[in-house]
Amino acid sequence: MKKVLAIFLAVLMLTALAAGCNKDNGGSSSGSKVLRIGSESDITTLYGCDVQGVMGYSILKNMLYDPLVRVDDRNGELVMCLAESFEYSDDETTLTFKLRDGAKFHNGNAFTADDVVFSFAEYCEHSAVGGLTGVAAVRAVDDKTVAFDLEFVYAPLLTTEMSDFLIMDKEYYDQVGADEYAEKPIGTGPYEFVSWEKANNVKVKAYDGYWSNKAPIEEVEVIFMVDATARANAIEVGDVDITTIASSSVELLEGKDSIVIMDSPMCSVCGPVFNLDNEYFSDVRVRKAIAYAIDRDFMVETAHPGGKGGVANSIWISEYAFGYSDKIGPKYNYDVAKAKELLAEAGYADGFDAGEIICNAGGATAAEVLMAQLSDIGIKSEIRVLETAALYEAAGNRNFGIAFLRIGYGGADVAASDMYWKTGGGSNYAGYSNPRVDELYDEGAKETDPDKRIEIYTELGNILQEDMPWAQCYAMSFLVACNSDLQGLHFNMNYGWQVYDFSWK
Repeated sequence: MKKVLAIFLAVLMLTALAAGCNKDNGGSSSGSKVLRIGSESDITTLYGCDVQGVMGYSILKNMLYDPLVRVDDRNGELVMCLAESFEYSDDETTLTFKLRDGAKFHNGNAFTADDVVFSFAEYCEHSAVGGLTGVAAVRAVDDKTVAFDLEFVYAPLLTTEMSDFLIMDKEYYDQVGADEYAEKPIGTGPYEFVSWEKANNVKVKAYDGYWSNKAPIEEVEVIFMVDATARANAIEVGDVDITTIASSSVELLEGKDSIVIMDSPMCSVCGPVFNLDNEYFSDVRVRKAIAYAIDRDFMVETAHPGGKGGVANSIWISEYAFGYSDKIGPKYNYDVAKAKELLAEAGYADGFDAGEIICNAGGATAAEVLMAQLSDIGIKSEIRVLETAALYEAAGNRNFGIAFLRIGYGGADVAASDMYWKTGGGSNYAGYSNPRVDELYDEGAKETDPDKRIEIYTELGNILQEDMPWAQCYAMSFLVACNSDLQGLHFNMNYGWQVYDFSWK
């Protein structure tokens, strides 16, 4: 179920003119300077319904297209886009959207309910997920009203899936067909398509007829740069204005007045998952003891040079996901004495041999830190590094005692975590089962009242945190290096970058 660079047109032009470009083109409006984004991945299509899990498309989709509703990447709240409002029928079998007046496609065509119906049919046929969960059909009630007929109520539909349901122009499609649409897209987004030089860049410009305020930055170029070293060099010398970087490049770039380094959060956290069939880890006191034995600050500093990544100490992965609450507990802060006390209560005052901690190369450093910290409370272990595919195969077969894993879920709703903690979930590596947790996941998926859903997920999170099938250690994030002349920056890889909000100082 269901996350621009310009090759300047002349050869550096004149020194004075180049300096002028770096200072808003010598006093012209700040929107006139091209924003150049270095993307770590290329794209194969710009077709709206063919959403791909690559950074290049993640950036571009939010410029070229709008959904009916989306999640604000800064606070996790639902935002109206091409829809002005929505409501469920009394029996909750129909979800009806009132569409925005005045929204137009980049070619001037009016946006109507027929475009939503068309886009849904294309999304069902072409998208990786094959449709929208629980939606049987979409029909136009009138030009500005569209009804989604539901097979069943799935409340996370709005927060997890609708952001990727991007609306395309049916009239334009009928004129040019799918192939040309994929190469010369028409959307309703804040930016309109200019050109695409395959394997090199995509250029867009701010759309004058956008239904909301015009984007502050006039032109954007997304340049595809797969090599991390090349991206770091490009931001260092000013050839790009924004790009993701590897943690190994932080030392090179930090401290430069022209560059700001920021984190782009992901719905992913790393930490040890316990096999609950194991004789030691079937005891919740042992699992809690290990959770208390972990010095997360030290692990973050060790696993992520410069301390990037962030400590994680809650079962809910992302504060940006709907249902997240800082009231979930208990928190397992570093406390060796408490860890030893719990082990003694469990009958292991002298510790035990936990065998192997399995991990992949990306988690090896953190797993070694974990091994050392377990030793501090008398638990012996050793590291076995596997290829990533082999690691998750072993985890899926529960062929482990402790597996140091990256756990995450796409989307903006904690409901998606059911694959890990619901009985029989497809990624329930721990073999965890709690009937009340199962009930709460079902209730949360069906409840359409946001406040009631948060209550449900708070109770659910507290149970999981008490049961501790997984000791969260550090949150994953992308590192983003930016031109310090930019403002309004915020990044969240889970939802795509909202370039519309950026501006030049």
